[in-house]
Amino acid sequence: MEKLKKELGIFILNYNGQKYLKSCLDSLKTQKYNHFDIYLVDNQSIDNSVLFVKNNYPEVIILQTNGNLGYSGGYNYMLNHLNKNKICYKYLLLLNNDTICDESLIQNVCNFFDKHKNVGIICPTILNIDNTVFSKGGTFIPFSGTSISKGMSVFKRENKFIESFWGSGCALFIRQELFVSLDGFADYFMYFEDIDLSWRVRNLGYKVVYLANTFVVHVLGGAKAPSSLEIYYSERNRIISYWRNLNNIILLFLFPMLVISRLLLLFYYIRSFDELFIKFKGLVDGIRIVPKYDKIKSPVVQQLSILVSAPRNKEYSI
Repeated sequence: MEKLKKELGIFILNYNGQKYLKSCLDSLKTQKYNHFDIYLVDNQSIDNSVLFVKNNYPEVIILQTNGNLGYSGGYNYMLNHLNKNKICYKYLLLLNNDTICDESLIQNVCNFFDKHKNVGIICPTILNIDNTVFSKGGTFIPFSGTSISKGMSVFKRENKFIESFWGSGCALFIRQELFVSLDGFADYFMYFEDIDLSWRVRNLGYKVVYLANTFVVHVLGGAKAPSSLEIYYSERNRIISYWRNLNNIILLFLFPMLVISRLLLLFYYIRSFDELFIKFKGLVDGIRIVPKYDKIKSPVVQQLSILVSAPRNKEYSI
């Protein structure tokens, strides 16, 4: 890669989200630290998002994909653009379009990265629109594949960080060198790609943390019911991530329990027979297509250590 361009590149993934972009971009203008570039990664929107940004935020660099590539595809398109053009940042921020950033967000995250070389991913505390905590760390139950966000309390700014199993793709900071070495996201289209990425980062010996001294507001957050696509890809990609990130010996022991648990959980939060069928189809398709995905190579001891610590969130003072 060529000489460092700026310390941070901010990449806002967008698909027909014009109504959210003003709040998101305006919040970036108020940052205490401003040594960054902003990109709009647009998945072929048809709602004039691109024109709106061109007319009102000329400083934003626009990358247009060749179709709706989803979450992982959109960000992998961005990564290919950086690699092809030899554009280098120390850190990347992958940001949802429906977010509003705390003015100290970038300053606090970059400072923490600079002081903690063993941290690969940082997320701020994720808030709902009513200031309650949507997520401040994610636990993971290995035998069932269940990911749980730690939230629901009222936000209180504290000089603390939480070591987590996974970081939320809503507002995810990652070292560019690390993201490049991992070839970006798995080709999942949507859902579970942030957990898979965090898993691979931890397999390399890096930590994933949430900061309690800054936040982003996620406007949609948990307010909407999951769509059929979300249900399908969540089940499918969960299975693929186990296949990719675990040694065959560990997988031989854990995979039967995972499948049985997912079958038992088919009936959890199901509102119709159609949703039950979609969940089951995602599970079956995940098992069917796992051989197409390469396995991640990392020491078995490292993988076991990650699984043992997965259900816990550890909190420390900064």
